[in-house]
Amino acid sequence: AMLESPQDLNARGRPTAARRAESWHMMTRSLGVRRNPAPPMPDEPRHVQQRASWDCGLACAEMALHFRGVEAERCSFGALAELCRTKSVWSIDLAVLLATKFGVRL
Repeated sequence: AMLESPQDLNARGRPTAARRAESWHMMTRSLGVRRNPAPPMPDEPRHVQQRASWDCGLACAEMALHFRGVEAERCSFGALAELCRTKSVWSIDLAVLLATKFGVRL
């Protein structure tokens, strides 16, 4: 379906979450898919600020997971820090965490 008005676009000129959800529904219906469509994603990633000098990776992971539609309580900063079980989080720790606990393909 074509965009019908500027209200279908967010501030960056991309389709809004509502418009993406509507397009997904129309596409799956036309293909005969009989399952629920994926929940709409937010229009923009939510900003998460670092809390200490060592936790930039956790803040970034929280933003990315939230943007992908992971429930807030599963991808909160505290939940991610608890899953890492360390105060010195390295990139490999985050890669393993994202792959094993959240199914992110690396």
